[in-house]
Amino acid sequence: MIYSAINQSVFHQIPQTAQRILDIGCGSRALGKTIKQRQNCDIVGINYSKAEAYLASQFLDRLTLK
Repeated sequence: MIYSAINQSVFHQIPQTAQRILDIGCGSRALGKTIKQRQNCDIVGINYSKAEAYLASQFLDRLTLK
């Protein structure tokens, strides 16, 4: 199963002035994509699922598969 929900409580805690964000357990991209729509920033994602990492890599600036 691919995780694609946005954790709203996390999203609202991210300052709109943040220029670099580390998204641990980035899922398929939902949170990173939403952040990118709101603000200009560099997002690095870390994930363990190859399928989710592939989807996330289309929106995040860098991705690490662990």
